[in-house]
This record gives sequence, C-alpha cells and structure tokens, in this order.
Amino acid sequence: MSETPRQLLARLRALGVEFRVEADRLKVKGWRNLSADDRHAVNHQRTALVALLTQEQRPESRTPPMSPSEYDRYGIYIVNGVPTHPLGDQHAADIIAGRISRSEALELEEQAERSARGLANARTWRPSHE
Repeated sequence: MSETPRQLLARLRALGVEFRVEADRLKVKGWRNLSADDRHAVNHQRTALVALLTQEQRPESRTPPMSPSEYDRYGIYIVNGVPTHPLGDQHAADIIAGRISRSEALELEEQAERSARGLANARTWRPSHE
C-alpha cells in the first residue's frame, strides 16, 4: 500500500529532507540523498505535495472569515441567498473566506462606488447619423 502525501512528507522530513514551494514549484533540499524509490514517490505525488506545502506555508495571520454582520461594511449583499459584491460574486466569496484582506475589501468597495458613479454620469453612446 502506498503512502499518502502527508505520510510521505513526514517520513522524508524525519530523514532530514526539507521541502518548500516557490511559484508553484516544489523545491526539495536533499534530493540527491533520496533513494530512487523515494524520488519516484515524490514525483508521483508532486501535485498533492505542492498543495499540502502551500497550505502549510500560509501565514497564520491571514484574515479570518467574516461574519454575515460585517457584510454590509465591505459592500457584500445577499441576493436570492447568494452573497454578491458590485465587482462580482467571486470577490464576495474571496472577501468572506479571508482570501482578500479587510483593507483590500474596503478599497474594492471604494473602487466599485467610483465605477458606479462614473457609469451613472456617463452619457449613452449614439452613432452619428450622417
């Protein structure tokens, strides 16, 4: 039975091998010291290892998910049960999940307001009739 990516990481780390992810690429310090079987296992599970290491390397100080009581302050509205933002539903999801910081969310809200004002003051385009 083969090892899970988490088990493989733990076993190789116990041997002194160091792992890190840079720009979605797996970096292995101690690669030359690995056996052929271990190298094959790392190559076979590379994608899963990158995902695990990326998750580990995230700073703990990430913005925690926000509560529904905070939605209005950051420009998030509930429409038909779906959180939405003037810049798109994905922005709303990213803000709620903490992938976008609170300060960035406020900047996005200001940007959306400026865009809305600009669109409200814009004249409609009409083709010229010659």
